[in-house]
Amino acid sequence: MFVDQVLSWKNQVETTYTSYITDFLDPRERHILASLIGQNNEELQFASYGGMDGAERKRMIIAPFYEEIVNDTFDIVLLEATFPK
Repeated sequence: MFVDQVLSWKNQVETTYTSYITDFLDPRERHILASLIGQNNEELQFASYGGMDGAERKRMIIAPFYEEIVNDTFDIVLLEATFPK
């Protein structure tokens, strides 16, 4: 089911030439996405970012090869919560 979803995202980016940002994915899901897109794909690129170094779950972007991917592109915002003692 996840493979079909990734192939759908890939097709969407290839046909619309716009990037796609995933929800947070675990390491296995990121590996599957990377395998399906391919490291040497001449039309698409992908990147992952979790908001901090060492994050286990990360968002991924699938984008056309010419688009620049920076950390701000991932739409991740740090929130801080404090609770009364």
